[in-house]
Amino acid sequence: MENTTTTSSSDDVISQLETDLLAQPNNYALHVKLIKTLTDKEKLESARETFAERFPLTPELWTEWIEDEVDLKKKEKLYERALEDYLDVSVYAAYLQHVLKTVKDHDRVREIYDLSSKEVSVCSNIVQ
Repeated sequence: MENTTTTSSSDDVISQLETDLLAQPNNYALHVKLIKTLTDKEKLESARETFAERFPLTPELWTEWIEDEVDLKKKEKLYERALEDYLDVSVYAAYLQHVLKTVKDHDRVREIYDLSSKEVSVCSNIVQ
């Protein structure tokens, strides 16, 4: 019985967050809270897409989304989208690891490696 109560309570929280987001679609914190609360894969993906349409996601939010994705093609697209939002060395490193494991076209791997080296170099020069 307790499990049903927990599920109902969680559903109520999700429903309230969704209602709040309809009234305040530009509330960043509400988007984050909804994503952290959702467990249903389809609803979570939809909430992430909606969030990403309105705001750049942090590298941490992108990483969570990428790690949840099982489809390798979708995962690669998510990496590319993440790197459009933020130039982040850890995301580039994970992307390169993904590419090395999954992409058979050596020219494509080299292209991605060269791009990442260039982008990270630019970022490094800006920081200095």
